[in-house]
Amino acid sequence: NAPSRRHERRLLARPVGLRAYAVTTPDGYSVMPGGLARVTTAAGTRIISMQRGGLSKDTWVRAEAPVVRHTLLKRRLGVIDLVCGGADIPSRVGENLFWMGRYAERVEASARLLRAALARASSTDSEAEQGLAGLLQATRRLGIVVDSEDEDKPDDVQSQLLRALLDHTQPGSVASNLRALSFSASQVRERLSSDNWHALNRLEQLLSEDISSTDQAMSAIDRVMQSSISLAGFAMDDMTRDEGWRFLILGRRIERLEGLAGLMSVPMQAKPEARERMFEWLLEAANSIVTYRARYRRMPELLPLLHLLVFDRTNPHSVGFQVDVLQKYLARSSRELGHPYPSLMIDPLARRLDNFDLTRFEADDCELALGTLGTLLNESIGAALKLSDEVHRRYFIHTLRPMQLRRVA
Repeated sequence: NAPSRRHERRLLARPVGLRAYAVTTPDGYSVMPGGLARVTTAAGTRIISMQRGGLSKDTWVRAEAPVVRHTLLKRRLGVIDLVCGGADIPSRVGENLFWMGRYAERVEASARLLRAALARASSTDSEAEQGLAGLLQATRRLGIVVDSEDEDKPDDVQSQLLRALLDHTQPGSVASNLRALSFSASQVRERLSSDNWHALNRLEQLLSEDISSTDQAMSAIDRVMQSSISLAGFAMDDMTRDEGWRFLILGRRIERLEGLAGLMSVPMQAKPEARERMFEWLLEAANSIVTYRARYRRMPELLPLLHLLVFDRTNPHSVGFQVDVLQKYLARSSRELGHPYPSLMIDPLARRLDNFDLTRFEADDCELALGTLGTLLNESIGAALKLSDEVHRRYFIHTLRPMQLRRVA
């Protein structure tokens, strides 16, 4: 055991493992001083794993005397050595940045949806209660809320929502996605600024506190949202626009396309009277309620809502915006990395969005148009899933041969 103060803020004994490294010499193997230490987060745990919340740190051994330093690096760089854009991106780095983007977006989107659900579940307002049923349907469709396995003792709504926030063993929960985000980020620590890393650490610690009430959960979600927005800001304003950054953004946009299309498909299948009660929380969950109110200054209606959340290419929380950004970055990555542009994944979807006739929603009875749009949204989900698989196949598969994601001259 070794002392640790990671979460508890006091020294406690925790199991530790040390990975040492050896090199071959003419006289046999020589073990290098120091190594990589891994520490568990719980007492009595014998399996030390990053996937289970472990922590890794370099272990240094101080030399007895000053070390003589030799280097093969140039003493001074010249113009020919200048680099723009980070041309060499190992596929391992690209893959972890891609999944860091996906999990960061997943944490933010699920937290936003849970905040809307918890607010309505704890409200005594009749209109809020009426909108809760559709909201819970959306959380189940997106895999955030999971029903109790014990049919004889079903959980109440607030217990389900708290578990969807805090239970790191439940796939799709905010805590589970936070853990996955932390793991992906830890694999590319050298690519993140100290401010970015501190925001990630704060995010991981937010749900380690004791939370037992709705008020505490709402406060925790607000802090999760603030840290998630900080991460998005770091990605857009602090990171250089190299291929690693592009894979991070691709991950975020693919995840948002899948999530938004899944969210918007819920009202497509609802009855008209139930559908109208979904408009308010749909705008909240898509972070577009302020935009809607500024544009229309009236209660949410079907046509402007669908335009804003599905077709509006200027709204960063619309399906159409994600498709536009994906087309742009995929085309650029294909040119610079020398891989064919996966046009069959995303271009037909863009054309169908462009050609969709919104005047069909002006009629009093537009159920047929809603059915057509629902099919298009399901195709959007399928396109996002296929595109994610294709990005992995082209750039991240390690079993075929080692690959550098190098720009093509």
